[in-house]
Order: sequence, then structure tokens, then C-alpha cells
Amino acid sequence: MQFLNEIDREFDFTPPKLTRADKQAAADKLGIDLAAMEAVISVESNGDGFRGNRPAILFERHIFYRQLADVNVDRSALMSQN
Repeated sequence: MQFLNEIDREFDFTPPKLTRADKQAAADKLGIDLAAMEAVISVESNGDGFRGNRPAILFERHIFYRQLADVNVDRSALMSQN
């Protein structure tokens, strides 16, 4: 936890909120509808792209579990530890 506190101090800032114009500009650049952009933002970051001063990154257990096999980790051994 100490490491995370050090990172927080190093990157101490409050990110600006995306405006509708920001989202529209990004959607235009990607060639998608604004509604599609807003749907992804809502679902993938729970409505906001940041948690405090850190980007919101959702942990997807099913992908992590699947990728363990790709690096030769015995998933059944890990499951038995819980």
C-alpha cells in the first residue's frame, strides 16, 4: 500500500471531466456515434473514466483466468487455495 501512496503523491492531480464536446470529438475521430461512445464509457468505467486521480480499469476475472493457461499456470491449484 505504501507504493500506491507514493504513486498518488507523484501523480497528484484532478483530471478534468470529459465534456459532451470532448466525447463528440473523440466519437467523430473514431467514426462512431456519440451514443456508442457514451455507452462504452458508462459500462466499462461505471460512468467516469477516473477513480480519484487514477484511470478506472475494470478487472475482468474471466479473462485473467483464461490467460493463466497461456503462461502455464496450473489454474486448478490456484482455485483450491480459496
